[in-house]
Amino acid sequence: MALSLNNAGPVLRIKTPDRKPIIAYEKMKEMLIDDGLFDYDEILTDDVARSVCIFKKEGIKFVMKLGNHEPRGDTTKFNLLKNEDKVYLHLYNKLGLEYQKYFPAIIDSGSSNEKFYYIIMEFIDGITLYDYVNESYKKNTVRSKIEVYTILLNLTKALEVMYSTGIVHGDLSVENVMIEKDRSVKLIDFEKSSKDIKLAVNTVGSTRLNINRQDSEGIGYFFLVLKLLSVINSRNTALIKGIKNIIEDCEQSGNCVNVYAECVQLIRGVLTSNNSKTKRNKRVGGGGRTIKATR
Repeated sequence: MALSLNNAGPVLRIKTPDRKPIIAYEKMKEMLIDDGLFDYDEILTDDVARSVCIFKKEGIKFVMKLGNHEPRGDTTKFNLLKNEDKVYLHLYNKLGLEYQKYFPAIIDSGSSNEKFYYIIMEFIDGITLYDYVNESYKKNTVRSKIEVYTILLNLTKALEVMYSTGIVHGDLSVENVMIEKDRSVKLIDFEKSSKDIKLAVNTVGSTRLNINRQDSEGIGYFFLVLKLLSVINSRNTALIKGIKNIIEDCEQSGNCVNVYAECVQLIRGVLTSNNSKTKRNKRVGGGGRTIKATR
């Protein structure tokens, strides 16, 4: 802020920050091509609204995200994407190869003279948790318990691994969980992820998110648990209650260090039990029918 004098008396001049130009999506792509940072054989899909494209190079699919200086709440798309890149770097520096499987691999990233930010990453051959659940509803399909428990275990393990580095996702929704063909899970979209989020308040949430909600809107681990378990024939109420108790202990005490690890242990026990029952039923079954074992 500067003070100047003129004939009318003192005048206060407030210096405002320079506003950076907002570059259009197609222009950002052109600039990357000109700089030799973006090369492709074919553009498969263009999502202009989200500034995301899927492209193919030498037979391999990739995803590119672009962020200009368009405002997003109290920040910009540029800053959100820059934060996401920072989170990926943190995860890959902290984790061994066996744990990096829970997140997409980054091929290249950076800013173009601070005009916009870009991230090029691997294409995940799978569907979102939203599509997995929605497909079950539309087709009236009942998923097998073992399949669903396996996905839930992998999701919870991914969160445990992420949280072990100090990072909280911050925007954990059905759209930000990818399920691959082998039922493994990858977490995506870390634009709002941070080390400064308190887990008990922001992302585990049973009381905060209303555990009885059955719609498709919502964030938080417990919400995802309910959505995922809704596609099996009879939800395991003991498992839901167990996870709910673990989360509520975390929220009430503020000590959430082991919240995901405890949930992993609980889900793994349920999955092991169901696997044993399935094998036992197969051994005693015959003629395409399942016969209950007798003592």
